[in-house]
Amino acid sequence: MKKLIITAVVIVVLALGIYYYIANIRTPVVHADEEATASKVQEVLFVNLDVRYPPTPKEVVRFFAEITRCLYNETYSDQDFTGLAEQLYTLYDEELKENNPWDDYLFDLSVDITGQRHDEYTVSSYLVSNSTDVIYFSEDGRDYARLHCLFTLRQGTNLIPVDYQFLLRRDDGGRWRILGWQKDEPVNT
Repeated sequence: MKKLIITAVVIVVLALGIYYYIANIRTPVVHADEEATASKVQEVLFVNLDVRYPPTPKEVVRFFAEITRCLYNETYSDQDFTGLAEQLYTLYDEELKENNPWDDYLFDLSVDITGQRHDEYTVSSYLVSNSTDVIYFSEDGRDYARLHCLFTLRQGTNLIPVDYQFLLRRDDGGRWRILGWQKDEPVNT
């Protein structure tokens, strides 16, 4: 009987201890905008491009634009910055990577983002060409695709449309990689 009473007391003490612990756990206060910001960056970082690489030129440019939007608009850690830059770099053709070694690319990207933030620019939106507007062609036995992405930048209350033309090339594995891009003539609004 004595063992039964001691066991019951131990169980009651453990139950009270667990209840007290659970009741007094402090959950950090997360504002809705901080949670949304973290989830946008994390969403992009969680895409495993080895498994879920975008299947079309349009989807490659769309993912590029989404990463760009995160880089220029969101708050993130240094580790997240490197992860976002790696995601972008994965979309690049080998020739583009050869012309932009990783360390130089990372430094240049950081400087550009810092400058844009200093001038209070953000990426308000983007619009990738319709699939029917993608121009496909072959040259020297390689497949290419050309398409546009219209970024709308915001500086204060001003909206600034900037049209970029992207050139993609299919790699040996059949994946479309970004070979380069250039800014087209300013869009009149």
